[in-house]
Amino acid sequence: MNAYALVLLAFAQVAATLTGFIGVVFVLGERSRHLNTDESSALFHFLFSALSALFVSLFAALLLVYLASEEHLAWRICNGLSGLIHLIGGGRLAVETLGQKTGIQRAFVTSSIGLGTAGVSFMAAAGYLTQEEALIFMLATLWTLGVTVIAFVSLLTSASSGLPTESET
Repeated sequence: MNAYALVLLAFAQVAATLTGFIGVVFVLGERSRHLNTDESSALFHFLFSALSALFVSLFAALLLVYLASEEHLAWRICNGLSGLIHLIGGGRLAVETLGQKTGIQRAFVTSSIGLGTAGVSFMAAAGYLTQEEALIFMLATLWTLGVTVIAFVSLLTSASSGLPTESET
């Protein structure tokens, strides 16, 4: 099996684990019924990025095995899919930031990186960065996992801030 495919399978395992943590967030104070705008945004980005990383990692590993003789074609397809995922996620966060529906600094930086990643991924998919196409895809997928962690921490901090203190109980 291709070494990249093994790393992508590890990415998929991490993404699946992070997706499972969503239950922890809901258990903390039953926050699923009382989400404010920032929390619902973080929840969307958490689920979107975790499931995207899971899907794109498994898809890429499968494609690399299936198209082993045409590896450059597999990387181009994967980078195109990655670009689309980053365009959707980064674009939604940019729109939320413009509407001030989420934390401005975090969202601006995260959406800028996401949209930049989409652009670079699309360039690799178009064949402009043939020497770096594997590296671009791997880093883009790693960034997707990073967004998952950022959204998870946002949800945890907002959930824990709503828990009653000892003096309130």
